[in-house]
Amino acid sequence: EIQGLAYDEAGGPNLDDYPFEDCPAGVPSYLMMGMRPPNVGGVDGDLQQARFYPNGLTSDEIFALHMNSTAPNYGTQTIREAAGCLRLQDKMDDPTWADPLGNPCAWYSEMRDRGNDGVCTPTVATPCPVACPLRDSC
Repeated sequence: EIQGLAYDEAGGPNLDDYPFEDCPAGVPSYLMMGMRPPNVGGVDGDLQQARFYPNGLTSDEIFALHMNSTAPNYGTQTIREAAGCLRLQDKMDDPTWADPLGNPCAWYSEMRDRGNDGVCTPTVATPCPVACPLRDSC
């Protein structure tokens, strides 16, 4: 129970009375990730990594972390590679690719526009990530 915090009839904290501003210097506090005190909210999923830096990062440093961060359970793959996502700038259909029937990526895009999403398979999505976006963007 948090001192000075009113509780509602169900026994939960009345968040309207909770001071969410930063604590004054010298006052001990807890770091909560994915929720707000007192244990409200939560994350639907897994937290893969958390890092703290003594100062703000530049956009180049953030990009380098995005491209190169690894985790022990992914072996030599980066987290981005293991997730199978593509950066937006990497999403470009191969203009030279065609399926065995001669259909290029543009044909698959047209079929999807007509509501035929089933034409896109993982085999087609590799050379045609824009026409067949089966992989998420990072």
